[in-house]
Amino acid sequence: MLEFLLCSMFTLLPDYLYRRYRQGKRWGVELNPYTIWFELRWGITTCLILTITLITAIFYYHPSTTNVLSAFRTVTILSEGGGRVSKVYVDNNQIVKAGDPIFEMDGKSQKAPSHPPAPVL
Repeated sequence: MLEFLLCSMFTLLPDYLYRRYRQGKRWGVELNPYTIWFELRWGITTCLILTITLITAIFYYHPSTTNVLSAFRTVTILSEGGGRVSKVYVDNNQIVKAGDPIFEMDGKSQKAPSHPPAPVL
């Protein structure tokens, strides 16, 4: 869109200013969208073609890759059962070795309730 606006600044605007102020034509009488299109049809069409060509070239030659190596490895850690974390043993960006504890889950939801036995009657 910016390419089209920039291109039209060099075609439409000078032509309008020349015909309006140099030739004395009035907007709505001698100047209307049809007369401007008829006089500048090749310039406007060239602007559109250049704009489409530029946008196509930018998107076609835009750098992209499918071979990416992440500098950091992120591993998702999930527990077998849901619950709250009661203690965290590591800090952010700390290196962890295999077998090191990372966090401790709160086991209250996994334990049986400790109610006193019901009296036998």
